[in-house]
Amino acid sequence: MKKVIILLAILITACGNNKKQTLPEEEPATVGQRDTTEVTEADASLDEPPYTTPVLENAGAYFKANNKYKDWDEKNRKMVIIKCVVEKDSTTSDVIARRSCGNEKLDKEAIRLIEDAKVIPGKDARGEAVRSRFTIVVDFPPK
Repeated sequence: MKKVIILLAILITACGNNKKQTLPEEEPATVGQRDTTEVTEADASLDEPPYTTPVLENAGAYFKANNKYKDWDEKNRKMVIIKCVVEKDSTTSDVIARRSCGNEKLDKEAIRLIEDAKVIPGKDARGEAVRSRFTIVVDFPPK
């Protein structure tokens, strides 16, 4: 009988808790620098999704041609998820490794590849370039 009462008490308290639960935001990997400046009016456009998203054309060919670590391992494939902001002039800023591959040299190389890349910026409904967030996977395939 005690078990039933305890179970009912737990269910009542669990059902009475109507607070919306949210997951904590994932922290970025330690590689890369996070910009700690305050949000300005120019950054407000980042909260609205662009009409078209940023694009790195021929990303696979670009990574193969510009990667310093082409023959880094014969068997293992590594991937780094990079997050950045694409500016109106096709440059990138606030580049960070969102998910590390476990190898700091490859993480830094992925950041360098994206910092040096010319990414086609996102566009609004009028076709004008806008600052927008961009996430991409940088692949380091085996030999």
